[in-house]
Amino acid sequence: MLLANPLTRPGLLAPFRPLPRGGLPALVARPPLAKPTDVVKGAAYLHEGAGRIVKRSPLKPAETESLIAICKEGARNEPDNSFWPMARFVFLKGKGQEALAAWRTASTCRVYNDHQSQTIEDDRNRIAGFSGGIQAWIYSAVAPTRSSAMAQEIVETARTELKRGDSIELAYQTIRNGAMLRDGSRRLALGAYGIELIEGATYPPDLTGERTQKRIWVAKTELTGKLRRAKRSAEAAFCDRQFRINDSWQAFSDVESPKERFQTLSIAASIIDALPGALLAASVAGALVWLFGLRVGSIARNLDRFRGPGLTACSLSLLIAAAFLGYPVVGMAAAICALLPALATERPRHYDGSYLGPLHAFVVGSLVVGLLLGVGLVAIARSLPGQILPDQGPVGGWLGDAPRLCAFVIVLLGASALVAPGWGIVRRFGTPAMAEVTYKGMGRGTAVAGLTLAILFSPVSLAIDRLLGDHLGKIALNEQVYYNPSDTGGP
Repeated sequence: MLLANPLTRPGLLAPFRPLPRGGLPALVARPPLAKPTDVVKGAAYLHEGAGRIVKRSPLKPAETESLIAICKEGARNEPDNSFWPMARFVFLKGKGQEALAAWRTASTCRVYNDHQSQTIEDDRNRIAGFSGGIQAWIYSAVAPTRSSAMAQEIVETARTELKRGDSIELAYQTIRNGAMLRDGSRRLALGAYGIELIEGATYPPDLTGERTQKRIWVAKTELTGKLRRAKRSAEAAFCDRQFRINDSWQAFSDVESPKERFQTLSIAASIIDALPGALLAASVAGALVWLFGLRVGSIARNLDRFRGPGLTACSLSLLIAAAFLGYPVVGMAAAICALLPALATERPRHYDGSYLGPLHAFVVGSLVVGLLLGVGLVAIARSLPGQILPDQGPVGGWLGDAPRLCAFVIVLLGASALVAPGWGIVRRFGTPAMAEVTYKGMGRGTAVAGLTLAILFSPVSLAIDRLLGDHLGKIALNEQVYYNPSDTGGP
């Protein structure tokens, strides 16, 4: 029933879906740009062009002309969007009257919208089509694709122009454009370019080498004083407000860590979205251990078979698996543990299936918890949601390291081989009989617990995914509004 439900199916099948060729980067990579038939596609071309400039890959004259034509067409469709004239200013390299006119036109607009949020939404829907449904982790995958190249080039080009000209009109236009870039870029890292643009507009040419807080404050005061003496009090008040907003953003960055919050939410989304399927995978692993216990019981009557090919096969399997994962020392230790059940007490008593005591139950229960945790984490790391974990800081990197987690499972299996000879020697029972009861209990407990938890957590994870998706979606689509909204206003 849960597999038939399109809302819970993605979580249950997450670890079982094959990864795309090339992994998550290939899935996140955008298809080739189509003909710019609307403002979103046109903006994508402009971001691509700015990216070429940042990478020091010169644009051909024909390419530059095409990009400028897109800027003009975009400005006709969205006359109140400063993104288009600012981009035009960039591709004109800030030189000439046409570039200055574009910069002046941008300062008369009301908003800055680079249309990357719409592209991110399209990317999310495309990835959701591959993964089987919309989940919160997808926002974490697509949010970093927002390009900062245009914002970077706007600041660089404006800085060059400010060095050439020194007028309060140019400074005021730059502050207005910086405010729109800061508040409309929808990402704090891009908004920082707007803050830099506003601050840079107040620096006189002789201040570029030394920018102490006192001299910057003096420069800001001189600029607003010039505006007031020119009977432009509204513009001076606007500049004062933008300086205060800049100060509040800089104070916020000193006490808050948006990057860490985003990483924490991303790790939680990755785990929650793959958790039902991870528990189901652990249940399958438990069933295999259960079958292994039954197989041990079937060969327990022949001690030579148990000690010879049986233990040798188990030992070599653990060694080869760990060596393949890059942990040969772990494999060697687990292989040695797997050979220890060859030890057995002489003339063992017949085991009649009686209760082996609370300590044995505790050890088996601990192995069940360890197997659930180990296999579950491996399944999450190998799933599509788990592919975002390595980019989420040290904790995410550890949780996303599938080979290391597999090595943990191998250690657990090697340690489990110590239970049977230990109880066999202490209680004077046959080691095969102890191995049978141990692995049957371990496998049965893991299979039942994993399946039960997968069923119970499916609706719970769906509810938590909605909550995490709401937070991650707001951060991915408009980070400024999520943390601390501000407005430019204007005279």
